[in-house]
Amino acid sequence: MLFQSQSGCWSTHCGIVSLNRNIIVHPVLSSIDQRFLLVSVEHVNSLFDPFHILTIYAPANAPDRRTFFSSIASLIPTKSLIEPPTSRLVITSDFNYSCSHPTRAYLGAHPAWRSLLEQNMINCMTSPLDSRPTFRRGSQSNNIDYIFASPSLHSQSSDPSIDFIEQSWTDHALLSISLKMCSSTQGPGLWRMNPNLFKNHAFVDRLTKQLERFASSLPASFTDPQVYWELLKTSVQQTAKSFGRRHVQWRAQQLRLLQRKRNRILREHRNHGMLPLLLETIERQIGALQQEVTANNILRAGRHWRENGETSAGYLKKTISTRASSRYIPSLKATPESEATSSPSDMQNIAKEFYQDLYTCDPVSLSHTEALLNHIPEQNRLAPQMSDLLTTPFSFDDILQASTRSPHSSSPGSDGLPYEALSFLFRFEPLQSLVLDVYNQALESAIFPASWTTTSTVLLPKRAA
Repeated sequence: MLFQSQSGCWSTHCGIVSLNRNIIVHPVLSSIDQRFLLVSVEHVNSLFDPFHILTIYAPANAPDRRTFFSSIASLIPTKSLIEPPTSRLVITSDFNYSCSHPTRAYLGAHPAWRSLLEQNMINCMTSPLDSRPTFRRGSQSNNIDYIFASPSLHSQSSDPSIDFIEQSWTDHALLSISLKMCSSTQGPGLWRMNPNLFKNHAFVDRLTKQLERFASSLPASFTDPQVYWELLKTSVQQTAKSFGRRHVQWRAQQLRLLQRKRNRILREHRNHGMLPLLLETIERQIGALQQEVTANNILRAGRHWRENGETSAGYLKKTISTRASSRYIPSLKATPESEATSSPSDMQNIAKEFYQDLYTCDPVSLSHTEALLNHIPEQNRLAPQMSDLLTTPFSFDDILQASTRSPHSSSPGSDGLPYEALSFLFRFEPLQSLVLDVYNQALESAIFPASWTTTSTVLLPKRAA
């Protein structure tokens, strides 16, 4: 671990390392006897809010342990990190006393420390784990190792575990938790419908039924088809979100069940000649679900990897992370002379104003326009019949043909619907009159649905020269 770490802090008794190059550990404080180590943890692209880790290795001797905890409780930096409202702290520790039982060793810990810990921190290794020993030496065993977290981080923790470690390596168990980190400066981003859903027969059936219900509620003729078009897309969004969330949960559960079933078959039929035949079906089912996961990761990894057929799960996961990191912008300036701001709302306003100004048409002189048009050579001008053809109302075949030329796996609008979804709507016969009215009113009268007049822009920071 020492040689594979990307950053870390070490003392004689404690060590905190990061194996992720994007997560950096910074030293903050250490005791003279090097029995506790305090660090700050942050993401290089601020994908989560910074927090602190305090690692403790308390003395085994009771008087020394009491003095040790008294010194920690009186330190202003540790008190300010433990006490709310700003507390974002994880404590990993060998307390050398049990928090579960009011033993002499527990009472020997300084009362100021016990009060500070019990009033402000939450034990992540709770029942039934709190009855499992974390320390063994010969016939003796005890629960003296813990992970505590402040309430704000405890709510983001899950999967606590206590795992046995080879006794020749250590007489302590391995304690672990998972933290689902998030950033207060970053929102959820734009929703994008997964085009792979259209390969799922259950989703297609559900969407078809939803579209049938929607079509049955449409009026015979439309005075404002744009409103119904937006309502239709909202209905598709809701169906896709609902089905997608449940399908992800179902797929994860199925993979766990199938893996357990495969392991059971391997145990029970290890020496049986029918083993390959028994495994064939279940491995095919596992493979189909894993291919589905990979297809989704390919979408998230970007266009380049779709075109080149990359399927390595580890590589795709790394590419997804790199792609997200490359889009991170820590701050923006409204003008070269103004102060930079990192406030999400201020940055959004700066970007919005810049692009609104950039794409707003400047006033045009009609006389200059006429002069420019009059200089177009006659042979380069459209014949009247060709000009009329350009403004001829769309037929439904025109719209269908255009949809077949649209790029795959692309969601161009703020509604998050890919071209595959639009093509599916176009081919749904009860909606064809609505589609024709929307597109022809846009062509002939410049009346557009609300979503056609908005756009979403991803800002890509340029590296300084």
